Amino acid sequence: MKLVLKFLSVVAAVSTATSSMGQYQTPADSIAAIVEAEPLPVVMFTPKIDRMITFKWRNSKSLEFLYEYELRLAGLRFKPTSNTISNGVYCYDITVTDTKTGICKTLKGIPNNAMVRSYLLSPDNTKLLFTNKTDNSTDLWLADLDRGTAQKLASDVNDIFPGVPVDWSGDGKSVFYLRAANKKNQPLRIISPLSPLVRESGESEGYSDFQDLLHNTDDEDRFDFYAETEIVKLDLKTSKSQAIGSKGVITSFSVSPDGEYVLATYLQKPYSYNVPYTQFANTIKVIGGGTEEVIVENPLYEHAYSKVNSGARNINWCAQKPHTLLWATALDKGNIKTPSPYHDQITLYTIGSKKTDIIRLRNRLAGIYALNDTSIIIAETNSVSKYTDFLRVSTETGNADTLLIFNSKTSPHRILQAPNRYGRKAALLYQNRYIYCTSEEYTKNGVQPTLVRLDLQTKKCRTIWKSKPPRYSRCEAFCPSSGVIAVKSESLEEYPNYYTEYLNGGAKPKKVSDFESPYKTARIQSQLIKYTRSDGVQLSGTLYLPHSYHGNETLPALVWAYPKEYSSRSSASQISTSAFKFAAAGNSSTPIWLAADGYAVLDASFPVVGKDGAEPNDDFINQIILDAEAAVNALVTRKIAQRDNIAVGGHSYGAFLTVNLLAHTNLFAAGIARSGCYNRTNTPLGFQNERRTLWQARDIYFQMSPIMYADSIKAPLLLIHGADDNNPSTPAMQSEKLYAAVMHCNGTAKLVILPNELHNYTASESILHAAWETQTWLERYLKKK
Repeated sequence: MKLVLKFLSVVAAVSTATSSMGQYQTPADSIAAIVEAEPLPVVMFTPKIDRMITFKWRNSKSLEFLYEYELRLAGLRFKPTSNTISNGVYCYDITVTDTKTGICKTLKGIPNNAMVRSYLLSPDNTKLLFTNKTDNSTDLWLADLDRGTAQKLASDVNDIFPGVPVDWSGDGKSVFYLRAANKKNQPLRIISPLSPLVRESGESEGYSDFQDLLHNTDDEDRFDFYAETEIVKLDLKTSKSQAIGSKGVITSFSVSPDGEYVLATYLQKPYSYNVPYTQFANTIKVIGGGTEEVIVENPLYEHAYSKVNSGARNINWCAQKPHTLLWATALDKGNIKTPSPYHDQITLYTIGSKKTDIIRLRNRLAGIYALNDTSIIIAETNSVSKYTDFLRVSTETGNADTLLIFNSKTSPHRILQAPNRYGRKAALLYQNRYIYCTSEEYTKNGVQPTLVRLDLQTKKCRTIWKSKPPRYSRCEAFCPSSGVIAVKSESLEEYPNYYTEYLNGGAKPKKVSDFESPYKTARIQSQLIKYTRSDGVQLSGTLYLPHSYHGNETLPALVWAYPKEYSSRSSASQISTSAFKFAAAGNSSTPIWLAADGYAVLDASFPVVGKDGAEPNDDFINQIILDAEAAVNALVTRKIAQRDNIAVGGHSYGAFLTVNLLAHTNLFAAGIARSGCYNRTNTPLGFQNERRTLWQARDIYFQMSPIMYADSIKAPLLLIHGADDNNPSTPAMQSEKLYAAVMHCNGTAKLVILPNELHNYTASESILHAAWETQTWLERYLKKK
């Protein structure tokens, strides 16, 4: 069926308003070349760093994909004809590179126009399991990395739930996957008698503004039909398959390290019309030995922000044991703010044995890493203080000692992992003494990635590798036995690529990828600038300029903004980017492509700091004004732009900030707001990091809602929104209502609704049209001055 390639654009002038339907537009070639540039491929290294697997993908989808028949049920959006999630990222090409010889091979056998979403390396790192979407199925494929070939194994994989619908047995001889139980003879819709929708208050603690929920029994029947799944085990040697366990609405599964059991989560009725499937009642089972053992039955849990399920959660296999489970249970009814000496309890259960509570945590569980046969590492975090502890815990006795304490706002750590003897991810442990973490140091030039070695005996950390200026390099993988480190490295002039380095300093770094910059015909330059807010808070931003600009004239400028909350002035002043990053664009990120059209674009920091124990939002408006004044002054004092020729823009929460700045200041000549929320009373149970409800902070909600001040918005405002925005806080109605309010108050505004688009725009036509709207808007109100 031929698609109708049209959009809705509504324009309001000072005293009149018009609506029009028109064709998608394309911006100038210099902008289109950047907007359509293919993103950096996704890269995976094998544990010995002897192979690099590269997945090429596009940052846009076809309109045909967006227009495919879609269902929106229980908080999901999926394509029923192919049983795949709608908003996944799809790869179209897979290559394998030998890091020693540099020989790169494209996997043979992968279909043309492939749409690969889920992939999983085999326990011995010689094979790759992945799914591929077609017009009427999601298929299971297997690639042999030694031979460089791929073949289809099965059809009808059920890939409608987030996560990976495939798994390996520990020995790599079998694969498991979720198969759609009702794939044959699919109806376009199921008709069942409708019943009255009845809701009654009870023990629910309130719920958020979730989207795509079930509304009636017809929705329930349709959800059951398409979500019903069975687990299939496929023997790779004999090609024989068999169903494991009972059918049901299985949202996730995983195979035990020894391959003898399968852990699966089954949804249970009654379903809720208030919350998505993630909060439905569920039964978690272990399937194996001809039986199905119920581990836990979690009831329906309808809760608001900041709560966790009061029952068992985060149930996973203990990676270093054959078939042992670990999980957490809240000791505070799921609310971290409830006074309690302990907030989580960790339970261990070996199949066929007794359940054992091994430790109680003073904070909330953030993650579990397998360490060795008798120990695990537990990360616990406090959402109030922002501190995270790493604890080493004995699975035999429950004894624990603290390995690391760090503030996740200022010094994030990530423990490196590698496959253990079962092929399952565990903390990268060397000589049974050292583990390794990636971290970042904050310097005057921004963040500087490091690789840290933690001695488990002395508990001392030592930095063993560090990114060196004038490059921005980041450790992607490390093999301690050989001292080889895989590094992603870039500079202001060099597009990111991957290298291998030796920690002993022997051989020079070796380039193992050859990704060419897609911006050769439309280059821009970038620099890190630092400036100070009037109250002394140190700020920074990345300034993008035309490549040929040498400071001999002022430019029309755009300040791109996104507010972030901080608990202290010192953390707000830290530079969270780097002065040495290559200027690359994304379709929903800062529109740095405007620099190729003669603009200065400042991606500025907009911190909102909590003062004297107050919540950051208590002073939100005043602080974003201080941030904006500092950003404008930084451009003017550097003679980059004139004070009356600067616009402001943002996406999502940045759009919300943008409209607030237009409502409360006269700093900007125009504004661009994409996919934002402008009336906080429509998100009464909380938003972003605000956990107070409307009724607890009524004045704050009102003051932070720019629609309440629509009569003060005098600068021309461009509003862009996806018609099917899937962010609960930002339905397209938010832009429609703000547009109507500005128009009623005789302001100047333009509303562009992109059909079939979500919170981030994905169709090439939509992305280019949004760029064209941005370009023409700024040309009208900045360039022509």
